[in-house]
Amino acid sequence: MKERLLRAYFTEGRAIADRDELAALAGEVGLDAAEVQRVLAGDRYVEALRADEARARSLGIRGIPFFLLDGRFGISGAQSPEVLRQALERGAAARAAAEGEAAARD
Repeated sequence: MKERLLRAYFTEGRAIADRDELAALAGEVGLDAAEVQRVLAGDRYVEALRADEARARSLGIRGIPFFLLDGRFGISGAQSPEVLRQALERGAAARAAAEGEAAARD
């Protein structure tokens, strides 16, 4: 869906903020266009969205892209693959250390 949205907006000049246009694009990638229309017109996911927004604020997220690794490590902005790799390695090491400490306590 993301790739279809990017192509529609940047290459085709389509108005992806328009609900009908968005539903049509969703249908093109195999989603149920009628269901997409219902979701966009309703508030089914508002509570979950607000919770995500509150979590983002609590983490200090103010822009995109933002990568949250293991629910604890944040990387803000567009980063090189090397920076992302290093962050993943650090996160894995921290998780392994925490799991080792927990196992030692048991």
